[in-house]
Amino acid sequence: MAICVEGHAEEPSARAEPAVIVTGTRRSSPIPSVGGPLNDQVELAPAQITVIPLSVLQQPEMQRASSALNRDASVGENYAAIGYYENFSIRGFTLDQGSAYRINGFIVPGELHVALDDQERIEVLKGVGTLAAGAASHGGLVNFVTKRPADVAAARLDLTPRGGRHAGVDFGGAPEVFGYRINAAHEDIRPYVEKANGHRDFLSLALDGSASGWTVAGDIEYQRRSQFAVPGFQLLGGSALPPILPATNINQQPWSRPVENQGWFAGVRAEHYMTQDWKLRLGVGLGRARIDDNLAFPFGCNDAPFQYFCADGSYVLYDYHSKELRQTTHTDATVFGTIQGGEVNQRVAFGIERIARTVSQRDYYSNTLVDAAGRGLMGNINDPSAPLPAPPSTPTDRATANVGQRGIYVADEIAWHAWRVQGALRLVQLWQRQYGDVAQTHVLPQYALIRNLDPHSRVYWGQAKGLEFGSEAPLTAENAGELLPPRQTKQNEVGWKGEWRDLAISTAAFRMQRPYEFTDVNGNSFAGMGKFHQAGTQTHTGWELAGQGRPTARLQILASAAWIHARAKDTGEPAFEGVQIQNIPRIRSTLFARYAFARAPGLELSAAWSHSGKRNARRDGSVSVPSYDRFDTGLSWTTVWSRYRARVMLNATNLTDRRYWRDASEAYSADLLFPGAPREIVFGVLVEGT
Repeated sequence: MAICVEGHAEEPSARAEPAVIVTGTRRSSPIPSVGGPLNDQVELAPAQITVIPLSVLQQPEMQRASSALNRDASVGENYAAIGYYENFSIRGFTLDQGSAYRINGFIVPGELHVALDDQERIEVLKGVGTLAAGAASHGGLVNFVTKRPADVAAARLDLTPRGGRHAGVDFGGAPEVFGYRINAAHEDIRPYVEKANGHRDFLSLALDGSASGWTVAGDIEYQRRSQFAVPGFQLLGGSALPPILPATNINQQPWSRPVENQGWFAGVRAEHYMTQDWKLRLGVGLGRARIDDNLAFPFGCNDAPFQYFCADGSYVLYDYHSKELRQTTHTDATVFGTIQGGEVNQRVAFGIERIARTVSQRDYYSNTLVDAAGRGLMGNINDPSAPLPAPPSTPTDRATANVGQRGIYVADEIAWHAWRVQGALRLVQLWQRQYGDVAQTHVLPQYALIRNLDPHSRVYWGQAKGLEFGSEAPLTAENAGELLPPRQTKQNEVGWKGEWRDLAISTAAFRMQRPYEFTDVNGNSFAGMGKFHQAGTQTHTGWELAGQGRPTARLQILASAAWIHARAKDTGEPAFEGVQIQNIPRIRSTLFARYAFARAPGLELSAAWSHSGKRNARRDGSVSVPSYDRFDTGLSWTTVWSRYRARVMLNATNLTDRRYWRDASEAYSADLLFPGAPREIVFGVLVEGT
């Protein structure tokens, strides 16, 4: 049940903001656009950008980023484990924890476990973001934009059938010169998975001010989260899917401990108009995650193939522990200018940027109890709660890793009649220091051509070269722990954006490439595998379609679809050549509709459908998880009395109680499988001040 009391008015639910918006919002704050310095209005940017608004983030079930990001068919889960910080993929490319996640444009550690309590919206940039992001994940980036100071007072309480509780307050003031906003929350987490309970506390403060021609926006937030993590399953004998057991948690030994995650973020941005046509924007941000990582971790078998569960469902059980500090500092400065020249208008931007990430791991161990025959401690998925002796711990301190980039960039846009031409160039110096030093300098160009067909539609073509950090070799490789060099990436994209009546529609076709990273299938590692290295090219060719709006006054729809053909070639490894990349469905689609009944004022019916095609669960494509369709439905009734408006909701998710694998990713040295949530019935009440 969800109860929310707010001290401000909103429009009736029949005109409520749609779930996902593909258009942008003009801002008066110095927070930069996810589209880069030349694209403050995301609807005009030559890129596909999804904006998930506050109306979605305020829904009772939106306690995790995965709940919101699954509204976009181009976004997939990639080790978004319950009880752990989540990771995702965009256009089939796994996002890098050190470069793909941002708060107000500042890179933060992906391990920060960003809370949604103080978020105004989530922006998803799909594709190479050379101008906006520098060296970053090839698929794109996710930017969390915090709520700004406003005259608001709100309180919220969510209750789940399993005893979960979420209570939060949101209040602030926005005088003419100085404003503030405070968000605080406490949550008792009770998921559908056995013995995965937890809790979290959150507090944030946003401050905005203006004086002497300067506009300043600052944020500070803290979250402490404790929850037992839920590990993924593995293939049985490397060739068969295990049974789908949504409620089963393999991490439930007497010596299991929760994962403790403390996250801090502080950032400030300032903007100053030097003249009417020229302005300066400055920013500095710090994100820090301190993690006490604990897991009774199931991995592999005592018999070949060693890197998968045994054929009978048994597994080797490890006691994993690490005290970690993951910290990112981000500073930037940009100058913007406008030059008027008759029929030709020009906008320019140039700036500097520095990003540094540090990863420290102390008291690290991953041990199992080995018998006289050299066989590790064994558990079984059919009885994961059977108590087993705790393995001995021999902690060590791992070498500190330092990764970062310095950049200088310049961008220019020339507008003439219905045409716009954008060009940008970024000079990046990249460094990676762990067991050795890697330092490289790259020149990254980005171009775009935009043609306005009419005031409500436009086409664009874009080309970009990018750069992303190399990966660390997995434990199953001969060179486990080795950090590979950075990879250059490139993208071509052509797209269309338009508005028709009350519908916003966008579509794009793209081709993206980068060097392919993999482990040789034969070698001398403990799993019988070879070295992890780069060879060949990974190419994703795809098409996207998204639309949202109201075809009629009473019907609201939201839809998206993505088709991706992802292949590797010239790898030298026949098992991987021409095979669809792991965990990427060829097609994925989502559809949501809400209808308000004319003869029953306040009554609404909603329905949702999501489809995912089959996905490979191994790199060689020898095992795949089947496609699935999931259906959700809901009924709500809104009424007004006195100074309050109440909305009563009854929702059913996964209506048919379908069993499916939501994630079949390769992560943390293993091919992992995560089951989807079972059917859940939720009753909610939302009360708002009018």
